[in-house]
Amino acid sequence: MSAAAPGLGPYAADGPASAGLGEPLARARRSRFFANKLAVAGIGPEREADWERWLVIPPTTKEELREIATPEDELWIVGREDVVEFWRSGGVTGRPLFYPRTALDIAHSLDAFARCLSFAGVSAKDTLLCSLPIGVHPAGQQTVRAAEQIGAATLWAGAGNQTASLAQVELVHDLGVTVWCGMPSFGLHLAHLAGAAGRPLDHSTVHTLITTAEVLSGPKRRLLERLWGARVVDVFGMSEITLMGAECGRRPGLHVWREVSFCEVLDASTLRPVPPGEMGVLCVTPIAGGHALPFLRWLSGDLVRLEDGCDCAAALHPRLVHCGRTLGFFKVKGVNLNHAEVEDGLYQIRALVDFRVSVTREERLLVELEGSEPRRAELKAAVEALFLARFGLSCDVTFVERGAIAQSFEGQIKAQRFVDRRLGD
Repeated sequence: MSAAAPGLGPYAADGPASAGLGEPLARARRSRFFANKLAVAGIGPEREADWERWLVIPPTTKEELREIATPEDELWIVGREDVVEFWRSGGVTGRPLFYPRTALDIAHSLDAFARCLSFAGVSAKDTLLCSLPIGVHPAGQQTVRAAEQIGAATLWAGAGNQTASLAQVELVHDLGVTVWCGMPSFGLHLAHLAGAAGRPLDHSTVHTLITTAEVLSGPKRRLLERLWGARVVDVFGMSEITLMGAECGRRPGLHVWREVSFCEVLDASTLRPVPPGEMGVLCVTPIAGGHALPFLRWLSGDLVRLEDGCDCAAALHPRLVHCGRTLGFFKVKGVNLNHAEVEDGLYQIRALVDFRVSVTREERLLVELEGSEPRRAELKAAVEALFLARFGLSCDVTFVERGAIAQSFEGQIKAQRFVDRRLGD
């Protein structure tokens, strides 16, 4: 690939420095782990990186970091005296990791969160209730601190195991909450709970839902909008970087801020860039952050595509269209079940309240459902028909107590709605 080749999305003609990657490269040279990756690409202290060399730098995975015995020696580029916080990764795909952050990292991150909230329409006139977990995972505490930076009033509710779900419903009504922030599945749980308690959320003052941490399918979005009577704005980020972008609502995808992160879309097999606009694996390098740990070319596991062009105020920032996660599949009896496709199909069944899908050790599909008693037979038949017609698979359907599925998610950073029991509990 020529460094000046046209039509290559983020790869500007003048090389990595013109895309804001000069400082991230300089920080990476100070980390023993990342300096070794640069050496593989032939990038040393005296050699500038062009795009050809940049694309030879091996992307970084969470599995690599888990294998490092002494991260403070191998990864960090600051001393412990400069670390002011540790952030936890989601831990959905294995043992969670803890990342050091300097005061400058925190300042840059809060700016990014505030930028996304402002873009979503949050202002000093709003009261924001945050239902993201408040703790060592950064999303919740960064959201409320950034909202306060904007001037909004905040409620640090946290997940349901921190403030009971029904108490959160009462807070929404009693304190005149105008913006709610949380995972889509928990937003649906609150709405169903509120309806059952006679305090429906579409009668509240909430005008905007800010969702994150899960892929937001079309059916799930429409259900949230209907149950809350509010518009939904999806935002996207990760512990390794920060909050990276937000939807404008005019075109598909989320605008990712060029000043915050550099995004590439790679072929999962070759780890080379896909043609512009095609789907691949997201690879991200922080530009504004990374002062304690550089995260050069972080392979996130998200399936995305990048698109340019829009008629909104963020038109100069590319749109990231989320297409799922590389791990979002079951293979059952030779059939691939895409988690997003299963979720889309299930959320289109009107009688459904909530669900969880498991593959048992005997390689049977178990679908746990929540639904109103009078419509359970109808719901069971619709779910069985869905799996048989779309995937050619039969499933075992069981009903659980209302709220039980969401209750099981409340201690998790990201709701694990698909469980493979063949891997062990």
